[in-house]
Amino acid sequence: RKVFHKSDKSRIPAGAIFMGYETRKTFDEVHYIVEHDYQLVKYKTADGRIELAYLPPVEEKHQEMLKSFPGTHASTELLSNLIVNKYQICTPLHRELTRMLAHNMSLSEKTLTNWLDKVSKFLYKMLPALKAKALEAGTAVNCDETWCRVRISDKYTKKYIWCLVNRQTKSVLFFYDN
Repeated sequence: RKVFHKSDKSRIPAGAIFMGYETRKTFDEVHYIVEHDYQLVKYKTADGRIELAYLPPVEEKHQEMLKSFPGTHASTELLSNLIVNKYQICTPLHRELTRMLAHNMSLSEKTLTNWLDKVSKFLYKMLPALKAKALEAGTAVNCDETWCRVRISDKYTKKYIWCLVNRQTKSVLFFYDN
């Protein structure tokens, strides 16, 4: 994300001569976890059905309730960050928990494992469509292997990852050994 902070040249000291503008870049990384608590209204309809709904005030900006990934309390954005950290950056779950605790979010490692398992089952169903997109006819496909250390039964071992890139369809697939 880019934020441009303008200067007000009318604030130049009296008697000074304006000579132009120059831009300086500063990079910042912002990490925080937001807990969204929604007050749900429980009511009985005229035909006797009991409903539970989020009914925000009309003047509130965000009208829709943030949806969590099925079977979790996490947004898809939080889960995608966890997946990138774990599988692309190789961050162990105990470090994720430490990071989350620094943001006042307390979870167990088992909860994170369960969340990742639910997402992996969903993504597994998407593989045929992702492969079809990545291997689309008439496009250039690049494929190469690399390795990373993987912990198996309290022992780290070298495992290979194949990466398939198709720039035209803007798709990338990682194939993990076993």
